[in-house]
Amino acid sequence: MAAISSISLVSVQKPTSNTPVLQRRNKLTANIEQQITKIGSFREGKRISREQFWGDNGAIYFQLRYGKQPLELEILKA
Repeated sequence: MAAISSISLVSVQKPTSNTPVLQRRNKLTANIEQQITKIGSFREGKRISREQFWGDNGAIYFQLRYGKQPLELEILKA
């Protein structure tokens, strides 16, 4: 009984759960990081299938995607 009297109980706060918006944001950043890693692999000379396309001037372009949809990025847009 002496051990029971020395235990103090306190309320514990639940960790905040991921909201659907936060889950999608995390998924987006993880996929972009994966695509950036693939670009780095391509620069090192490793072949990546269907991840890049060639421009008219001989430049190589990579298309960032969110799921199957391509992301459109604009310069200086907040």
